[in-house]
Amino acid sequence: MPATVRFCLALSPQTLLPLVLSLQETSKGSKYYDVLIINTDYAKLVAQSLLEQMLMIAALYDFAEVHDLSNLDVCEPRTRMSSLSWLFEFISRHKADAARIFRIKEDVLRRARASASGKRELAVEFWCDEPIHYQTQLIRAAFPEALKVKHPHGVNLDDVGTEAYMQSFWSKREGLGKRLRRHVINLTSGLNLGAPNTFRFEKSVTLNRKTNLAPICIDASSAISLEQFTVLYQRLPTDFRTSFEKHLEKLKAGREELFLLLPSGFASQSLIQVAERFADALIELRQHWQGRALVLKTHPSQPSGPGKDFAERLSRLVGEEIGVLELSPSNIPLEMIVASLSGCIGALGDPSHAVTTVRRILGCPTFVLRRGLEEHLRIYSKEPNLASYDNILSGSELV
Repeated sequence: MPATVRFCLALSPQTLLPLVLSLQETSKGSKYYDVLIINTDYAKLVAQSLLEQMLMIAALYDFAEVHDLSNLDVCEPRTRMSSLSWLFEFISRHKADAARIFRIKEDVLRRARASASGKRELAVEFWCDEPIHYQTQLIRAAFPEALKVKHPHGVNLDDVGTEAYMQSFWSKREGLGKRLRRHVINLTSGLNLGAPNTFRFEKSVTLNRKTNLAPICIDASSAISLEQFTVLYQRLPTDFRTSFEKHLEKLKAGREELFLLLPSGFASQSLIQVAERFADALIELRQHWQGRALVLKTHPSQPSGPGKDFAERLSRLVGEEIGVLELSPSNIPLEMIVASLSGCIGALGDPSHAVTTVRRILGCPTFVLRRGLEEHLRIYSKEPNLASYDNILSGSELV
């Protein structure tokens, strides 16, 4: 009989997979009623694709319930031009979203009590990664009584830069206007939204290294192994694996080995700039990939169009054909198929979960783009410091 209900929030496939691995490692010998809450509002252009990917990954774990909490009203575009009228609409949207969240919460707890033979008091935990997205803060605010647990943001890169970013996040101060608005929202919706500097965790699960983000740190790094990822790959639908393997062989064009290109995205910079910095690095590393198939794998939140344009431009700059790894559901996280990449002999990319996974799981040489890392530091670190990125650079060469 389950004694604890774990509400687990995931916003993307790359955060859901480490959540699944963490739950598997922390569930051994215990009974839990695990509930997955999915929200894809941060990437509406590819929301349906993300949902398909996440449902595929969710099937790898025995969740008691899965709920799609996407399309929250607070994540919809602003419709009122007047500041005053928009304030009332903003408060109204919170009230509607809160009612939706509380309804799911109450229904889940009722079913969990029934499965626990009517036990009235159940322990409740709320799992999420760092609350940088507003929808995470909103959903979390519906669980004030729950023990807060941080799950890794990404496989094998769970706390690279996270601690520096969270220290910056926690140091934020609200002005009087925002503070009043938050109090009104809480009064009208029943939520318990807190200021940024109140978002703390009681426990943190790590797949990589000990973290200072919570007083209790649970090491689940044993989940990161070739054997574990082979099992995950074999549990994917047979038609998906068959289609993927045929596609990969076509990209390799008779060559036994491949070299992966792993850009983290094209949202915050121009596609031309990203292509140019990859081209410079590839030319410098030509001896590592000459005679191998160059294969591009884009970030899971990216639509397929920019990836194809990027590959075409990069091919012209380097003078070598570059294949694009297209999957269905599109852009599933590399970690899900890494065990099938036995012919991979190296990877070049921005600082990402994928680069460190290739190095750790396949034992390949990996190269991190210096300009990509510098940009990452500027965005996520209040005081850029390469030393805080030791675990992505350790074993990788900076180019």
